[in-house]
Amino acid sequence: MSEEHQDKKDSKLTAADNELWIPPRLAKDRKKLERLPKKTFIQRIGLAGKTPLEIFQLLLLIRSMIEN
Repeated sequence: MSEEHQDKKDSKLTAADNELWIPPRLAKDRKKLERLPKKTFIQRIGLAGKTPLEIFQLLLLIRSMIEN
């Protein structure tokens, strides 16, 4: 065994050694995601910027597909 392994073999772990270490890059990515603006429901389903007439036509189309 090398000398550095022998030193670590007999050492005892402290509480700080038992904590989960998260790489700094991942913490930065998480902060970037938190800063992103949240999309509204209308934006997620693709109806943002549509006129009421277009939404009504879509609902009529869906209704006709269900009935047949």
